[in-house]
Amino acid sequence: MIVKVDSLNQMFKHNNNERQVHFESTCYNCGCDVKIEIAKTSAGYGFLGGVLYEANPQSFLVRCVHCYKKIGTQNF
Repeated sequence: MIVKVDSLNQMFKHNNNERQVHFESTCYNCGCDVKIEIAKTSAGYGFLGGVLYEANPQSFLVRCVHCYKKIGTQNF
């Protein structure tokens, strides 16, 4: 499941409500390094660099842009 808004709120709260949070990990599918920039926007949150999934509360998996375009939300 794509990361929940409540989890994003907690992530930003933990980082002193900065305008941007950076999340680095490896892609769940291909294993490449992924750096995701998450920014607060007027409509909620914007993502650049990949997709963040929430396996369990506060336990995240990452998918790179290439794999997301190829596979989408399948296999989660």
